Amino acid sequence: MASQWTHSPRPAGPGAVALTSIAAPTDVMRRIASDARARDMRFFVIGDTKNPADFALDGCDYHGVDAQVASGSRFARLRPTRHYARKNFGYLLAMGEGVDFIVETDDDNMPSDDFYTPLPREMDVACVEGSGWTNVYRYYTDRLIWPRGLPLDAIHPELPPLSEPKAVRVRFSRVWPTRTRRSTRSTASSRRCRSTSTAVFASLSATARGARTTARTRSRTAGRSRCCISPLSAASA
Repeated sequence: MASQWTHSPRPAGPGAVALTSIAAPTDVMRRIASDARARDMRFFVIGDTKNPADFALDGCDYHGVDAQVASGSRFARLRPTRHYARKNFGYLLAMGEGVDFIVETDDDNMPSDDFYTPLPREMDVACVEGSGWTNVYRYYTDRLIWPRGLPLDAIHPELPPLSEPKAVRVRFSRVWPTRTRRSTRSTASSRRCRSTSTAVFASLSATARGARTTARTRSRTAGRSRCCISPLSAASA
């Protein structure tokens, strides 16, 4: 299916790659380590309980569970082991380094050359407006696939029509705490919200490809993030 959006790539500052794994170094990790060095990017591998104790890979910053806990991060102590959410610790490390952008993947997905290019902030896209959750992948393929985090009852409904392409700007806000009336729950939520939602990054990628004007998703860790696409004429710099 023909692309529904066009853009000019935005300049990329220093970036980082983050992934979590329970394995010894794979061919994918070795490839990313090599690519990251060539691009002057940081590469964070966040381990779990099943990684080999002697994990070693030149070109990556490996953080096993013991190292995560020893960092003093409350988030690292709160995250369950054997859980995909541990990748979020890599986001926090990358943000602590002040990188301009973060790309994330799995240890069995070989990256393409354009994998390391951040999504643009401004683009011309066809939009879906006022329709709620939409399985935007269906605009591009007949295969039965959908974005991670999409409600299951939103996979099959008929697709709403796309608008004519228009200039928009993507804005990404920070994670903020989930507030509740009980102070103990509020405190726990505040601690949990220190992660960045994996699902938000997936939503950002989907919306940038002509999804909807506003997307909101709840983090696996009970924090909340928001990704908005606004008309360029109305968006602030």
